[in-house]
Amino acid sequence: GGGQLLEWLEQCIFPSESRFADPEFAAQAAVEFCDRRIAVGTTAAMVFGSAFPHAQDALFGETMRRGLRIVSG
Repeated sequence: GGGQLLEWLEQCIFPSESRFADPEFAAQAAVEFCDRRIAVGTTAAMVFGSAFPHAQDALFGETMRRGLRIVSG
């Protein structure tokens, strides 16, 4: 705690988000996210999604395949 927002974004968030540039990583993340949702009984979710269109597509596709609901953007 106590750090500056931009420092936190540059050191933590942006490097993590950049991993979603890889379509295979994005697809696997979507599978794992849906697995975890099902494990805890969360069938509907509103999430802040990735900036990468293929990552959003993977999330929507996996969500539909599992019969879950999601709002993301």
